[in-house]
Amino acid sequence: MDVKVKSMIKLIEEDADSFARRAEMYYKKRPELMKLVEEFYRAYRALAERYDHATGVIRHAHRTMTEAFPNQVPFMFGDDSPASNVSGTDPRTPEMPIPIGEFTDESDSVARRKALKQFNDSSGPVERVRRGLNFDEAEEKEQSTHSNENNHVKDPKLSKSDQEGDSGEILRLKEALAKLETEKEAGLVQYQQSLDKLSQLETEISKTREDFRVLSDQANKAENEVVVLKEMLARLEAEKESKLQDYQQCVDRISNLQAVISTSQEDAKKLNERANTAETEAQSFKAELDKLAVEKDAALNQYMQSLEIISNLENKLQLTEEDARGFKERAEKAEGEVEILRQTISKLTEEKEAAALQYQQCLERISSLEHKLRCANEEAKRLNVEIDNGVSKLKDAEEQCLLLERSNQSLHSELESLMLKMGTQTQELTEKQKELGRLWACIQEERLRFVEAETAFQTLQHLHAQTQEELRAMTSELQNRVQLLKVAETQNQSLQDEVLKVKQENKHLDELNASFALSIKDMQNEISSLMESKGKLEEEVELRLDQRNALQQEIYCLKEELNDLNKKQLSILDQVHAVGLNPESLGSSVKELQDENSSLKEICHRESSEKAALLEKLEILEQLLEKNSLLETSLADLNAELEAVRGKIEALEQTCQSLLQEKSTLSEEKAILMAQLEDTNKNLEKLSEKNRVLENSLSDAHHQLEALMAKSKILEDSCQLLVNEKAGLKSENDGLTSQLEKTQIKLEDLERLYGELEGRCINLEKENESTSQS
Repeated sequence: MDVKVKSMIKLIEEDADSFARRAEMYYKKRPELMKLVEEFYRAYRALAERYDHATGVIRHAHRTMTEAFPNQVPFMFGDDSPASNVSGTDPRTPEMPIPIGEFTDESDSVARRKALKQFNDSSGPVERVRRGLNFDEAEEKEQSTHSNENNHVKDPKLSKSDQEGDSGEILRLKEALAKLETEKEAGLVQYQQSLDKLSQLETEISKTREDFRVLSDQANKAENEVVVLKEMLARLEAEKESKLQDYQQCVDRISNLQAVISTSQEDAKKLNERANTAETEAQSFKAELDKLAVEKDAALNQYMQSLEIISNLENKLQLTEEDARGFKERAEKAEGEVEILRQTISKLTEEKEAAALQYQQCLERISSLEHKLRCANEEAKRLNVEIDNGVSKLKDAEEQCLLLERSNQSLHSELESLMLKMGTQTQELTEKQKELGRLWACIQEERLRFVEAETAFQTLQHLHAQTQEELRAMTSELQNRVQLLKVAETQNQSLQDEVLKVKQENKHLDELNASFALSIKDMQNEISSLMESKGKLEEEVELRLDQRNALQQEIYCLKEELNDLNKKQLSILDQVHAVGLNPESLGSSVKELQDENSSLKEICHRESSEKAALLEKLEILEQLLEKNSLLETSLADLNAELEAVRGKIEALEQTCQSLLQEKSTLSEEKAILMAQLEDTNKNLEKLSEKNRVLENSLSDAHHQLEALMAKSKILEDSCQLLVNEKAGLKSENDGLTSQLEKTQIKLEDLERLYGELEGRCINLEKENESTSQS
């Protein structure tokens, strides 16, 4: 019984993450729980039968013992005790209702057979007691002894032979009495053992009853919950079916109403009403033509603006070509100056070897700093690649959004033209808004990725700050070296003149490099502006193409409506002839309509001519785009030339560095210090340039991230819906956890009761032992 109870507790204590998972686990474990409860019930029935049978046997044995030895054996069971009825059941074994389902007759018979087997196994000592206690024989022997004694007293005149026979019988009776006393003692011992077993059985039966009650309560609660869930499902299904039926009925009614309306409209429409509809349609056509004229003027203005932008771009390209020529001339001048410096280098080659070792030390420091900068650049490139990927994904999402917006615009135009006829297109708009919400959710995920990119940029900034601290340390070292230089300058004043000359030349080269860098930055800015203008032009071209498609669709719709009007006019004339009216009386109105139709046709022709002109202009725009592509190729060529100029500038910088290093070897200490100062200054310049590049990239990335954040603010509304759903799920989880806590509290109460019952059983055993000892 303990094993079964523990297995049931293990099955009940298992938990899941969601309510659906718990329901699934409950339905999976329900047959196991049913089996355990059924086995529990059967064991309880077997124990009850064993208890009833044992109580009956013990009652019978006790009665026989009291009848045989009324003075020695106390009457343990009174008339009012549970052992008064041998054939009846124990009142402490109530008939429990079966909590889960109804057991079959076969299961009851199997349980009874098991109970009988268990009883036969455990009823051995009881049968031995009954076999040892031959109470009927003892009574007969006692009666015979009493009768013999009475006869011996009454007949004193018997013979000696009779007296000898009586004395032999007395001896036999005494021996029988001795045997009976030994058997009585053995019976009392067995009787006490049986009483102990009975007390143990009673305690076990009480425990099993309480456990069974608890389990039955839990099973009833589980069944009630299942019934409630089934009822809820049945209600939902019934509501679903009722709503489907109502929907079908509404659809049928709508179809019937549409049929009735169509028949009524066909019967009720007359010639005057048709003429009025034609006039209203003509007015709507006029209003649409006015709108088209306004849109045409706006398109022409945009086209003129694009032409102005293209002319400005061509002027900027000419300026860039002139700047490139100036750069070439400056590079040629720098080459001439480099040749002059080379002539001076030939004089200082002997002093070059002494400073090589010191130069290598500086190079090692520079290489370490460059390695750190390369790592930072690689991380920046990786982050830029991630940002580009995110931007590409955002562009894809924006393109999808644009496509959806275009489809929404087309739907809005159709709704404006057919609001009175078609009211069902609002559902399509809601579906497309749901799709937009999904796209915004995707963009929200990409926003999270960009937040991670921001964290990576912050790490880069941290690395940048570390490099700046290292540079500050280098500057402090340089300041110490400068003090040493001041001491050396007192001894080497004669060499300062030459150093000043070299410094002037280096300043001139630095100015040239700065001018080159400024011009390159200006070129880059112009290129970026050209790329932006190109993007704007492409967007305008796409808008014009969309407008052209929209105009073509509107022309097609107008043609179809004109054909419908002609057909309606012919049908009206046929109906007029069929009615018998004079068409001449309606000729004035019909002529007015024809005049309006002719005017509309002329307007349509004009619009078609204007559209043709617009198509020609679009072709001109395509030619301009081709020119832009050619300009882009020329820009690429200019960029290649600029890169070549940069290579030359780098070569010049290298030659200048070599010259400075070779001239710095005029004196040992001064040469070492000047070389280190110049190398560190150059490294600082390189680091500053690289830091500027990194800062520019970081600023661009921050701008992109700000744009993405602006877009993400719009998408945060979708997150609120998810938060609300999450709150609902949390509330469900809280309810389920509260239910689990209640069940755990109940189990703890059951365990406490079980402990109390164990204590009571121990006390009862102690009392039984004390009674048996007394």
